Amino acid sequence: MSEKIYACLLRLYPAAFRKEYGEAMRQVFRDRVGAERSAIGRIRLWIDVLCDCAVSLPREYWRPRKPATLQMEGYRLSEEALARMHHGHHAPHPFLPIACVMLIGLLGVLGNAPRWPLYGVCLLFTLFTALPVLASRRVKRHWRGYELILESDQILEMRDGAVTLVLLKTEIARLLETPDLGLAILTGEPSRSIWAPSALSGYDELRERLSAWAPLERNDSVRGAAWHGVLIWFWPIYASALLVRSLYVLAPLVSIAAAALLLALGFTLFPGRKRTVARPKPSPLGMAIPLVMLALLAAKVAFLVR
Repeated sequence: MSEKIYACLLRLYPAAFRKEYGEAMRQVFRDRVGAERSAIGRIRLWIDVLCDCAVSLPREYWRPRKPATLQMEGYRLSEEALARMHHGHHAPHPFLPIACVMLIGLLGVLGNAPRWPLYGVCLLFTLFTALPVLASRRVKRHWRGYELILESDQILEMRDGAVTLVLLKTEIARLLETPDLGLAILTGEPSRSIWAPSALSGYDELRERLSAWAPLERNDSVRGAAWHGVLIWFWPIYASALLVRSLYVLAPLVSIAAAALLLALGFTLFPGRKRTVARPKPSPLGMAIPLVMLALLAAKVAFLVR
């Protein structure tokens, strides 16, 4: 019944628009219906559909359209792909924050740390690790309805059936692929670029077809970004090192925190040898933060040793 009602709404759009994007919009609607099982979810779905129709219907009738002469192929994100993207990049394993909070508490008790600052560190860490989970709905809503249409001479970026960006074949300067993440379609203007996640259906075919348009480069210099995610788990250890009062607990904590900070400083100064894209110079603030944190650790050690 829901698909029949949606099909009737699609008939309100211009014939050329239905021919080009009708099937893609039906597939997106089917995915949404399959994902929204609760009554509140279905109500939210129909509110989104009606609001989109109210905005896009007048726009499509007023917009001059070029007749489509070629069959276009769409590359979309399924609900399963959205779930994989969320699990892989936004939602940490539930055991990790719990284990880290327990470790902070244990180190604080063994190191005779003051209780209330220790509780504050645990609370802040819990809030920081909960933010990606709380933002998951926004992330899914951002990528749901995302689609790329590849024609013979241009590529279209679409969201919920509406064209948001068009890049001509002659505009594309290069392609930059980050393994396991996706493909950046770059032009001479930074604001005019398209990101194709690797979870798109038909991603390998899209990459193969686009590689005939522009040089394909591989971005292997992402180790700094990977270590940035790891370093997030080190800052509670750093805070514990500043709080503990026992030299026996402080020594290993300082070693771990200092190693992490030196790695952060190294990745700031030397982001990688294989540079496939021009990188900005390290900012003074980015270099100063690890140095200040190392100085605080040294001051803590000097205060306890004296």
